[in-house]
Amino acid sequence: MTVYEADGSIVIVDAGLAFPRDEHLGVDLVLPDFSYLVERAEMIRGVVLTHGHEDHVGSLPYLMREVRIPVVVATRLTLGLIKSKLDEHGLAREAELREVAPGDDPFNLGPFRIEFIRMAHSIPDAAAVVLETPGGRVVHTGDYKIDHTPVDGQRTDVGKLASVGNQGVDLLLGDSTNAERAGVTQSERVVGEAFRQIFPSRTGRILISSFASNVHRMQQAADVGIECGRKVAFVGRSMRKNANIARNLGYMNVPEEAILRPQDLAELPPGEQLILCTGSQGEPMSAMTRIAYNDHPAVRVEAGDTVIISAKPIPGNELRVHDAINRLARSGAEVLHEDNAPVHVSGHGRAEELRTIIALLRPRAVMPVHGEFRMLAAHAQLARESGLAEENIVLAENGTVVELKDGVARVVDHVQAGMTFVDGLGVGDVHDVALRDRRRRHPCRLERRGRPHGAAGADRARLRRRRRAAPGRVARRGAARARAAPSGRRHRDQAPPGASARRARRHRVPPHAQAADDPACAGGGLMAHHRLRYVPTWADVLEECATEQATALRLIAQLGACEASALAFCRLLEQWARGEPKPATPGGRQAAIRRAAERVETALSGLQDPLDRYLLELEADALEGRSWYGGPGVAELLDWGPILDRAGVRVPADRVAQAYLELAVLVRALEGLSDAARIELVPAPSSLWAGLFDLRENLLGGALDDVRVLTVT
Repeated sequence: MTVYEADGSIVIVDAGLAFPRDEHLGVDLVLPDFSYLVERAEMIRGVVLTHGHEDHVGSLPYLMREVRIPVVVATRLTLGLIKSKLDEHGLAREAELREVAPGDDPFNLGPFRIEFIRMAHSIPDAAAVVLETPGGRVVHTGDYKIDHTPVDGQRTDVGKLASVGNQGVDLLLGDSTNAERAGVTQSERVVGEAFRQIFPSRTGRILISSFASNVHRMQQAADVGIECGRKVAFVGRSMRKNANIARNLGYMNVPEEAILRPQDLAELPPGEQLILCTGSQGEPMSAMTRIAYNDHPAVRVEAGDTVIISAKPIPGNELRVHDAINRLARSGAEVLHEDNAPVHVSGHGRAEELRTIIALLRPRAVMPVHGEFRMLAAHAQLARESGLAEENIVLAENGTVVELKDGVARVVDHVQAGMTFVDGLGVGDVHDVALRDRRRRHPCRLERRGRPHGAAGADRARLRRRRRAAPGRVARRGAARARAAPSGRRHRDQAPPGASARRARRHRVPPHAQAADDPACAGGGLMAHHRLRYVPTWADVLEECATEQATALRLIAQLGACEASALAFCRLLEQWARGEPKPATPGGRQAAIRRAAERVETALSGLQDPLDRYLLELEADALEGRSWYGGPGVAELLDWGPILDRAGVRVPADRVAQAYLELAVLVRALEGLSDAARIELVPAPSSLWAGLFDLRENLLGGALDDVRVLTVT
């Protein structure tokens, strides 16, 4: 994130996030400190985005919660990814989303005149930003490389860069990620040629794990796979979402008949499967990690399969990636990665490309950005070698204030610019003292000393925080609640000695219970008591098994919304199946299914965070288990084509069938938990784990994609 300020106005270029390091236990995301912008919120004129990677756009929803952003300006694909992200956060209408393409006329935000220049990168539609400011002309390159043979034919516009250089550039902010590496970065087409060499000789499954935003790589893999007679399956929520967005916007071309749903892979021979999935960084709950630990509901790896890790581990992720590779190799698969095959190239320019940009723009001053300080220093050395004087090279860190006045850049101040942690329940709630305590108590400390860890539970155990305190010692941060217990006798809900602390069950008011002052209850006595007797539901099971009450309540609220919307969706379709034409007109029925699908989409879009947090905190003593509910019943496997035709509704019947099936399974699963609660037969933690994981995959993957299609038909 870079803040440009002039004449009482602020323009923000990029709003990215970082991912937590190993020492950030329980932290999900790391955001910039927004305090400087919050104090100057009325000065903000807009946000300009260079491309759609998370480290450049990921914090935008969190920023928009803190300050009002009048307009977000980006290229077409970047804007498509951002719109999806803002939809998930309920912020889609909070700012104007303005599409600007490289080559369009410059536009104004306050005193800034801004123009885009096309740059090649590992994601389409990347752009550099030229800012005409009262203090001089600034070029902000964003992430780039000079690829002369890009997959989409959109080369870095060196002609435009040279033209801007001829006009005069006062300050260059340049990408420094690969400044330490000599030479030039290879073209993305090198990876496509590697795929053409690898695919034809493989007889088993081929799995490719890459960043979900690497549309060019997905396209090349799909092209080669289809040529070799394989069907393509996108596995992983972000992979499916980005593929759908790229296809809808025309940045990716994969025929519909060549795409296979993950659930349908079992029906296809392994030699006809190409699986594109997330998890190239070894993320604990990603598709590739779950596949490596044999914990994925739809994908298995066995001898004869080929797994391609088409990405370089981000510093700090190496151990997790190597662990996944070891697991895959133990399953009998051949694992190809950057070290043993040409299956990855960087999206960042190396030293010679950085020299080329400096030569084209001929800036009066250079400020290296994007990278660790050693990379910034290497970029600064390249600037010196290109003829810039020492006083015209600005080495800045987070919070450094650089003044550009009369074409001269110099450091003048430093402002607060720390990090803000997101730990699932809130933004900024995790502080250093909490992280220190988590490190002290974290069970993963034993694993770092060489303790072996098992299949499905490796990363679950790593992230699960067991809150066990020594006798007589309170170890919890925050509000403390204590309850005295009679000596010598244990309450039936009290845990036995030595067991994990167990939270007392909260008394829940039934949804339709009569109020205490209701006239129907005025007589008191036994009848009034029976009217108010509470019947346990699935919510009680989730709360009983939870480690943290707040986590359980968030999940219960969101699952309740999902259940209600799923019931409404299924009942609408069931009315039509029974021949009940409600609403009365075909147009009304078309609108009704769209509204029902939109309601389901809204509910499911908010499910991932509370469900993931609940799973991370759930204490499952046995890490292998089976779901408490079974597969779809015969009554749920309906042919919806004739039913929809009779109703006069024009929507994809296969999408309706899948959505109905997945939502019916959700309703049945929750009913099963309620039945278990009523007879006081709570599922084992391992069974709850397995069932919730399966629901997560079905709902956030298949069902969410299906209802999104129905909302636009």
